[in-house]
Parts: sequence; C-alpha cells; structure tokens
Amino acid sequence: AIISPDGSQAYYTRRYQKKEKTMLTATYVEEFTRSVKQGDRWLPGETLPYPFNQGDNEGGPSITANNNELYFTVCSPTSNGQINCDIYWSLRDEGFWTEIRPVENVNLPNAWDSQPNVTANGDVLFFTSSRGGGQGGLDLWRSDRQEDGSWGVPYNLGPKINTPGDEKSPFIHSDSRTLYFASEGHLGFGGFDIFYSQERTDDWDRPKNIGYPINTEQDEVGLFVSLDGATAYFASNELKSMGGWDVYSFDMPVT
Repeated sequence: AIISPDGSQAYYTRRYQKKEKTMLTATYVEEFTRSVKQGDRWLPGETLPYPFNQGDNEGGPSITANNNELYFTVCSPTSNGQINCDIYWSLRDEGFWTEIRPVENVNLPNAWDSQPNVTANGDVLFFTSSRGGGQGGLDLWRSDRQEDGSWGVPYNLGPKINTPGDEKSPFIHSDSRTLYFASEGHLGFGGFDIFYSQERTDDWDRPKNIGYPINTEQDEVGLFVSLDGATAYFASNELKSMGGWDVYSFDMPVT
C-alpha cells in the first residue's frame, strides 16, 4: 500500500475470488484499488478505473510528492505460459491519469521487475528485480533520472543491502537517504523482516532490523512512511485481523 502525499487517498492491491457471469468457477484476481479518507476513517476500497486494471494483476504503487507521477507493477502471462512483471507509470493531467506506459530503460524482458518506489521529488527510482548481475535471488536496484527526463541504466545497491537471499519492497524515506526494505537474507526473526539503512557519501550503512513487535517469525513487508514522517505502514500475514495479508500502521519514534 501507499498513502498519497496529502494523506487523503490510499492505493493498494486487493486479492480476492472473482466470478464473471460467463465463468463456471471463481478465480483469484489482484486489482489495483483506492480508498478515500473521510474524516478519521477510510471508505471501502474501489477498483481503480481505466487506464488501470486492464490485466489480472496490478499494484505495488508509489507516487511522487506532488501527487502527479504514479509508478506501479503490471504482471501478465507470456507466450510460454509464465508470468512476467514490469514497472509502468502514469502521469496525472488535469485531474485524470494518462495511458499507462512501461518505464523505459528499466524493465528487462527476461526478468521479474516489480515493487517500484520513487523518491518524493521524482529523481530516483528504486525497485526489486530478479535480473542477473546482483548478489543472488531478488535484489534491490536503482535508476537515476537523467537531465532529459529519461531513466538511467539501473545499478545494484550492492552487498551491504542485498544478500544471496531475497530482498524486496524498497521504500525511500522523504529525507531521501533512509531506505526501508524487506529481507530474508539478513539475520532476523524468521521469514521476511523489515530492515533499514542510511545512505552515506559512497555506500549504505549496514542494515538494521526494525525489531519486535513489528517483525515476527512470519513475513512482514512493504513498510512505508507518511510524507511528514509521523506514521509508518506495513503489511503482515501474521498479525491476525481481517484475514490474509492486512495493512497496519504505527507511530514513528521521535529521534
């Protein structure tokens, strides 16, 4: 999930069984969904209209601080029956979202590219990829926006962040130097744990586990922090609430 910079909207993926009138049995779909905040409560989520949700699986969104550039993942079947995921984006123009487009120079045809996170000013794009040239498994990668507005060739965040195991769901804080991510390769409580690291002049600090009670023996992923830095949100399949994967929030500690 992600909260819009003004705190009024939440974008997330909802997985459920859907049955069309022409179908004999229901199938699981993942739909890109939005909830609007009314007072102190969130209204029920509604599936985003066209140009979104043209396929069976969309989500993992990230949005710039001006609320105008939306990056997200689209997964679709390939000719050999496998599922391929790529990163797409859309621009808000006079209140409407433009036709979705793949992010040029970032996606690879033979790799799983997903879970984009764009910095508040839109200058850097972090994402998860299975491409070669990393540390192994799923790694975190980065692309920098060039002077002409295009995205540069992605590069791996290196061995301090990435391990031979899987790292995913990157989120860069609005301070543009604190990175949160999920890892099963760094020492943790079990499953995927949430870690954080700060970028220095020439490298990243060694990641630190965010600790209990956020991390458990099961999987915790997808942490992000509100633009004002006061509230953090994450997803867990262990803290039982409505069932399955749910989204939770907590107050960020004052430092």
